[in-house]
Amino acid sequence: MKCFLVTLLCGSLAVGQWRAPQVKPEALAAHVSFLASDALEGRRTPSKGLDAAAAYIASWFRRNRLEAPVDGGYFQIAKINVRRQPADGFSLVLEDGGAKVNVPASAISGSLGKAASVDGAGIYKLEMNDANAGADLTEQDIAGRALLLVPKAGVRSFGLLRKVLGWKLPAILMIDGSPFAEGFGAVRLGQRQAGLLRLHSKDAADFAARLPAGATSAKLTLRAAAPVDEQAEARNVIGIVRGSDPQLRDSYVMVSAHYDHLGSAASGTGDPVFHGANDDASGVAAMLEIAAAAAKRKPKRSLLFVAFYGEEDGLVGSRYYGRNPVVPLERMAAQLNLEQLGRTDVDGEKEIAAYNLTGFDFTTLHSSLEKSAKRYKVRLYKKEGSDAFFGRSDNQAMADVGVPSTTVSVGYEFPDYHQRSDTWDKLDYPNMARIVGSLAAGVLSIAKDRQPPMWNDANEQGKKYKAIRNTGQK
Repeated sequence: MKCFLVTLLCGSLAVGQWRAPQVKPEALAAHVSFLASDALEGRRTPSKGLDAAAAYIASWFRRNRLEAPVDGGYFQIAKINVRRQPADGFSLVLEDGGAKVNVPASAISGSLGKAASVDGAGIYKLEMNDANAGADLTEQDIAGRALLLVPKAGVRSFGLLRKVLGWKLPAILMIDGSPFAEGFGAVRLGQRQAGLLRLHSKDAADFAARLPAGATSAKLTLRAAAPVDEQAEARNVIGIVRGSDPQLRDSYVMVSAHYDHLGSAASGTGDPVFHGANDDASGVAAMLEIAAAAAKRKPKRSLLFVAFYGEEDGLVGSRYYGRNPVVPLERMAAQLNLEQLGRTDVDGEKEIAAYNLTGFDFTTLHSSLEKSAKRYKVRLYKKEGSDAFFGRSDNQAMADVGVPSTTVSVGYEFPDYHQRSDTWDKLDYPNMARIVGSLAAGVLSIAKDRQPPMWNDANEQGKKYKAIRNTGQK
């Protein structure tokens, strides 16, 4: 449909003989609708659905004649540890006075680090009402009790979880009203929050709501077998568009996105698949179209396109790549990671023709992208609170090895985030095409600039990562 094209991307934006990349909304929709389809079952790491997504990405690289840098192939295969929490013999009982709640294994996700046998341990309730909840809480405050976490919608809990998961407690429980995709008996990456049990039970939520905050009179009884650890395989998918400039072709700009998601729900009614359309089939689709645009041109620097597995489980695939790079890290000029580019109903606002970067001031990448953004009449800006998301995506793994990096997003919170309702039909593809066209032009601009992006040492975080960069290049 001609009206579905983004006319702003036509040749009127060309500079000299340079032709601006054109990205079609229907091309992006085709990628997202497949990756987020029921057939791929939510692309959990590891799963057959994830493998199918990897094959799709590799076939696109092959179709567009990207170099295959891993022994002549596109797959960087990693041996990963996976964990299954047996449901047999499991029992979890909450009691307070005459009230008693049996929470079945079918209503629990997560895993324990070892077998558990808890008889009537006291319960300490912590209400996670804001980002600073539990900041002053110590292991001694709980004194042998089980910790029951009650989150509030929209409040981030990652810092608190990192803190308490290292404590020696009888158990750590969290009330979670969402459907889940990692129930007992399911194979999951072994790194995912071992020691935390999420209770997807209305009865458990009602029980917790009746308890006062702090030390309570409630008791926990828990029986669980030791988790079973096994080995499996997962794949980062990697392709290269080789640079044309003799002096720059051995320098690389990485364009990345994670292609995994949460799998399928173990409870609830309706469609069980966590489709992951905006998170992050949208980023993968953008990466594929940027790769296709770059392959038709001759960038001066080489472009390294990477689809990572295991982001949802703690940046596992990108951290694996950081330990096992296919090109020397000192030759990496920068990384642009792509996340959540399709929704415009984000962060309580309507974002049209605009995107932002995590760690906006950490690097000079924003200045490298500003010219192409203006050509496409796209607003590139620093969103309030965006620095907090720098460590939440695969750019963090590259920053940790010194590569100037950022994640590109339209926004961070959208109504269907990590829900089964994150489906392909809710994305704004004309808007997405405009942004992706801008990013394609921006990537090509970085590739031809003899001065690569750098960490900003006037920023404390930039200074920290610059020190890592300098150490690695010595």
